[in-house]
Amino acid sequence: MQTNIDRQIRNFSKKKTGIKCLGWLIIILLILFIFLILILTKNNISYFNDSITFNLKKLNNKQLTDSLFISEMKQNETLQRIVYLENELAKINTKLHLNEEQREQECSLIFVMSSAYAGNSHLFSVISSNQVNVDTYYKSPPTMSGTSLLKVKSLGLEETYYTRFNEKIPAIENFMRSSSNTWFDASYLFIESFYDIALDHFLLQKQCNVTIIDLQRYLPHVINDLVEEDFVKNERQSYHSYESKTAILPKLPYRSQRSIDNIIWYLLDVQLQKNHIKQKYPTANYINLNIQDLATQKQVISLFNKLGIQLPFNQNDILVRPITPPTVSQSTLKSYSNDIIQILKEYSYINITIDIDPSLFDTHSLF
Repeated sequence: MQTNIDRQIRNFSKKKTGIKCLGWLIIILLILFIFLILILTKNNISYFNDSITFNLKKLNNKQLTDSLFISEMKQNETLQRIVYLENELAKINTKLHLNEEQREQECSLIFVMSSAYAGNSHLFSVISSNQVNVDTYYKSPPTMSGTSLLKVKSLGLEETYYTRFNEKIPAIENFMRSSSNTWFDASYLFIESFYDIALDHFLLQKQCNVTIIDLQRYLPHVINDLVEEDFVKNERQSYHSYESKTAILPKLPYRSQRSIDNIIWYLLDVQLQKNHIKQKYPTANYINLNIQDLATQKQVISLFNKLGIQLPFNQNDILVRPITPPTVSQSTLKSYSNDIIQILKEYSYINITIDIDPSLFDTHSLF
């Protein structure tokens, strides 16, 4: 009986041992299973992380690409706009340049070279009284007489060049800038004090269309007006003299200081001044005009055509101003004429020839 009990105990111990082993096996397997799950989970997480990282990188690359594409598009648009604006600016500059060139090429001026009392005021009235595309002035400001003339007479043209330039040229340009018409000044002071600065600037530099009217009048009539005006008294402020730095003709040493002698010298020197201007500025358009040649409508129309002035539609509307000769005796005019002839002879004796139209002083050309 004891043996059976022992046997049962041993059998139970064996079963208990088997159960323990099975339990441990299950635990080990469970641990292995858990370990395997952990490994798999880790791999999945790693894969998932890699996938997320990859997707993020892919997304970031796409966003970066899109951003770069958009930026490039904006840059191209900006560049195209810049090119467009540059082209428009170039067109504007070209147009402005062409307009400036056209304006400079079309600028037109008319000057008068003459002595005083040669009919300047009459010429001014003829042009200004007609409806033509000309802005007319008689001694346009600054007149360049008075102090300006005194400086020229005492210092000469070269020494006073820039002072006179700064005084006169901007004023003329301001007048011209306000109008597209031809600018015209009938002042006799053109010869006296500003012909060089005007022609250097407008004719030579700006290449404007410059016309110079060589205005003449029967000289005995001019002498009579200068005598009545008291030439000697007004000469200092209004005219140059043989003592002036600008004088060309020397004074006859053996001539008296008669007023008539000084007047004739002045008129003859003006003639030499005209010749000097024509030689120095040959590209200007010169028109010879005797003031008595403006007595009829046909003569006025002829002058306008020579000046390139556009006439009114109805040429019958052209106005003519009557020319009234001075009240002076024929004997006085003949005396003045003889004085001119005598002084011309005296200059010829010292080898000075003055080229002057005889009709301006002989007794057969009385106005």
